[in-house]
Amino acid sequence: MRHPFAQRRPDSAYYVNKTTDDNIALQSLIDTGACTTDDPSPLAPPCSLRSAIKLANVFHGVINIPAGTYNIAGSLLIDQPSGVEFKGSGHETTTIDGSGADRILWVSHINANVAMRDPDNKTLRINDSVIRNNAAGFGGGISVFSNGTLTLEDSPISGSLTKGNGGGLYVEGVAFLRHVTLTGNTGLSGDALSDCANGLTGFGANIISSASSCTISGGTIIDLDPLLAGLDDNGGPTLTHMPAVNSPAVDAIECFLGESTDQRG
Repeated sequence: MRHPFAQRRPDSAYYVNKTTDDNIALQSLIDTGACTTDDPSPLAPPCSLRSAIKLANVFHGVINIPAGTYNIAGSLLIDQPSGVEFKGSGHETTTIDGSGADRILWVSHINANVAMRDPDNKTLRINDSVIRNNAAGFGGGISVFSNGTLTLEDSPISGSLTKGNGGGLYVEGVAFLRHVTLTGNTGLSGDALSDCANGLTGFGANIISSASSCTISGGTIIDLDPLLAGLDDNGGPTLTHMPAVNSPAVDAIECFLGESTDQRG
């Protein structure tokens, strides 16, 4: 007998109702109707973020994530050719926490795009992340449209490609960068080697290898090669780019009271 919540259709909406991680088989999720309702009733099957992504990988759709901190044990695989959209309750109330153990999202399909937005389609905050080897129509790594605001901290954007302008970052709205490196990104219109396009604001130290299509205010080092090695295991819980001894990134950021280690721990 099929569970009363069981239903499936293309372009579904999925509703996460569980903050802890799990690894439930896809067929079981389909049979129980997990993630298909925002009904708060205890009769609704549990739906973790990982479960919702499994379903969206097969059937496409928008994943709705209410306020809360969602702790994950290992990367979340995005393998939907049409991409997946995450809709949270706001950047101050919806958090996905990987505990520094691994990347949070792994996008495996060459044509997949991942969109993250709050209910007003306005604000995205990304920190302690690696954005690399992506492709998109505008902004190979990230696009910020006219009603959007991006805050990007402690994260590199590299190796990304766009058919438009802004190889790594394309901004129509507002973008705030802190301790960010943009390097090795390519656009196929405008200045092909520019890592970014349009206006952005830097706080703290940022390094942009090629900024010919950007208008930048604030603390940013531009048009300098950061002299970073490839992403590799340099010790610590995550892969990192090791800077050369003469890299402009070395000792470029301020140290806060009590800090004695870098990303590697």
